[in-house]
Amino acid sequence: FSAPAKFNDPFDCALNVHKSPLDEADFAQIHAHELAGPRADEVRRICGSQGHRSARYQTGMAAVLQTVFADQRDDHLHRRGVACFAESFDNLLMWANYSASHTGFCMEFDATTQPFANASQVIYTDKVPVVDPIPFFDSVNSPPKVYTVAALLTKSTEWAYEREWRLVHDRADDLVKYDPHSLVGLYVGCAATTANLEMIRVFATVRGIHCFRMERSLTRFAVDAAAT
Repeated sequence: FSAPAKFNDPFDCALNVHKSPLDEADFAQIHAHELAGPRADEVRRICGSQGHRSARYQTGMAAVLQTVFADQRDDHLHRRGVACFAESFDNLLMWANYSASHTGFCMEFDATTQPFANASQVIYTDKVPVVDPIPFFDSVNSPPKVYTVAALLTKSTEWAYEREWRLVHDRADDLVKYDPHSLVGLYVGCAATTANLEMIRVFATVRGIHCFRMERSLTRFAVDAAAT
């Protein structure tokens, strides 16, 4: 599980998520929430007779919200871990970008097994998500799910060809064990060396895993899987 700060796309997981402008109803809701919490006396002193309409209170809450968003962004970038997967094994751009120009290999996992069954599908959009700020004031120990979706599972439509799914972990750089039987297939790049192909083929045979060599199509701009 890698820290998103190390990803190749500077927009990935680093969204400067726009907040919806706080209106009168928002301030009233936040004010009521805080009056029921440990800051009740402090909030009453700040607001006085004006209640949630106090300019000082509203300015302070807007600043707090900005700080909360900044803290959550830093947390997602540097401390959260993300593992990335794709739906297909034959995408040319994926082989070029993530397998050292077709010299590496692709691992196929059974998506019904753990932890892969917990993966979430990435959402592709042209616009930065707008997040409702109110849930942040009810979130004590963890960020609202809506922020996790916006920051970790939303990417530009430029990346839609990846058809990506992601696993999110509390800590970056953690190694998470999985059942060896979850690995069901290996696909070796069309430009892999003969030595690497043979090494992977032997491993697959010993483990009882399907092994394929990707081959350049003679009629299409594509690679096809051929059993080894």
